[in-house]
Amino acid sequence: FNKNSTQPHKQPLAHVSCMGRFGLFSDGKEKFAILCSNGHLREAFESFLSEIWAKPRLFSNLLQACIPLKYVSLGKQLHSLIFTSGCSSDKFISNHLLNLYSKFGELQAAVALFDRMPRRNIMSCNIMIKAYLGMGNLESAKNLFDEMPDRNVATWNAMVTGLTKFEMNEEALLLFSRMNELSFMPDEYSLGSVLRGCAHLGALLAGQQVHAYVMKCGFECNL
Repeated sequence: FNKNSTQPHKQPLAHVSCMGRFGLFSDGKEKFAILCSNGHLREAFESFLSEIWAKPRLFSNLLQACIPLKYVSLGKQLHSLIFTSGCSSDKFISNHLLNLYSKFGELQAAVALFDRMPRRNIMSCNIMIKAYLGMGNLESAKNLFDEMPDRNVATWNAMVTGLTKFEMNEEALLLFSRMNELSFMPDEYSLGSVLRGCAHLGALLAGQQVHAYVMKCGFECNL
């Protein structure tokens, strides 16, 4: 298990701690999560090796910890281990892998993984929409948004914010209106984006209406 290698490195089982050998109890699970969140990934992996193989969803903690540390090669190594574990089709783990690749700007890897996923959910699509928008691929983001049979508030917020980022302000306002009609609550980012879009368009009345909505929802101090 090497942060600087793209190939898996097997550790001897002698490295597995007593906590690992006797099972992942609640305090052990908490210790594992703390080790991961503090960036001690090698220690977390070695100490809980048997539990990780028994409960592969624990890979999600390791994947999440790679992102702020920018451990790209380690994330890819974990992906190969996940494939070996036989749980690569698990939606929960696949979504964490999608998020990892999107945060690292590895759009091609994210698309390849997304296309191979046998079971996707709204979160899977939301991650890909944000990945497309982050890499400047607005058309793919819009196509995926349109293809989704179901959407949640995060989907709408991402698209509204993305459209204004690409100065598609009229389309963003229309989407914001549809979002409001369907009773989805916008977040402060999409509201701020819509207000900026109104300013660019010189749409005073629309801007006043959005501002009134902002005040009603209590977002004013955050914008």
